Amino acid sequence: GIYKGVVSHVNTQSGRILLRDMEQFRNGQWQRTEHKGYRELELTEDCRVFLMDRELDLKNLSRYYLGSEAYIAVAEGYGGKEKAAMISLRNSRDTEMLPRDDKIAYAFPGSGEFGLSTMAESIKSLPGTIIVKDSVLVSARSISADDQAYVVPNRSYANGEYYAGVVQIGEKTVISRLEIYRGRIKSINTNRDFTVESFSLLDGLEWEYYNTPRTFRLDFDTRIITDSGLVNHRDFVDYGGGSYKNRTVYVVADGEKVLLVSTAPFGARSIRGEIIAVTGGTTGEEGTVLEEPTGFNLLRPKRYDPAKRVWTDMAETAEFSLVPSSIILKGDRIIKPSELRPGDRVRVLKSEDEQSREGYIIIVE
Repeated sequence: GIYKGVVSHVNTQSGRILLRDMEQFRNGQWQRTEHKGYRELELTEDCRVFLMDRELDLKNLSRYYLGSEAYIAVAEGYGGKEKAAMISLRNSRDTEMLPRDDKIAYAFPGSGEFGLSTMAESIKSLPGTIIVKDSVLVSARSISADDQAYVVPNRSYANGEYYAGVVQIGEKTVISRLEIYRGRIKSINTNRDFTVESFSLLDGLEWEYYNTPRTFRLDFDTRIITDSGLVNHRDFVDYGGGSYKNRTVYVVADGEKVLLVSTAPFGARSIRGEIIAVTGGTTGEEGTVLEEPTGFNLLRPKRYDPAKRVWTDMAETAEFSLVPSSIILKGDRIIKPSELRPGDRVRVLKSEDEQSREGYIIIVE
């Protein structure tokens, strides 16, 4: 993650920094964080501090630069706790420009100079420039022509030249291998596999129906989840009072490997929009998740009309809730609700009921 904030205090003994007015860089925009007021960050053992092209030590930072605005790159430590891995102080006389979502037109690794396709002036990367590529802090040598990047340019008060405060290079597009099936359970071989009478496969925006049985193999990593929580494989049976025979389920599979079986209701209607807030749940002081979020709000959602094959506008915003058996996919991973972020563009599969706002499948696009 990349943040911006004002340095308020530095504890050189414990290796901690106190910041205020923090914003996070998400999807090419600065967004206010959920931490109001001050936030303390622990520093990594190899955290480096820069002012433009000069490296500073913590004592100098504490002595001369309190009250300065800084860019901060954080790494995820033990238990999901964020630690500052690099701190780059801004020159208060220089002007921070609006972030640019652009393609790198050219790059000269030796000089650290690069250009954007829609900007005539060249931009320099300095030792203090925070450059992140594929979620890793890198040097200017990793900037390549044709990279898609979010760039925060600054304009020097002294000479009018442009230099980068932040360069966040887009991650490689992940083509998901995951497939989502839905079918009614015909039989279960406990701890081994189960068979559905017939099935539908989610193909893009629509369900394709196949009138043929299919068997899915269970392994130790397969999670079976209902609205009551996780189900032990030994309790996933087709007989007795707890039988799952004739229950309709979703199956998320990676090839022959079944990752998840869910009893969530059928999601026939597709809604698309940008998350502006993740709701519910509880986080601790260090940002650790104590309780998972229970919903999210979408900005300018659109509803897919399968008859006309077009997306139509809904309200300005819409609230959605999650059920315990909701499935959330990002790339080729099943993620937790706490991994949803404001700025994420998602597709939500819900019931046909216009009034319902329960999301059964959420795909981060």
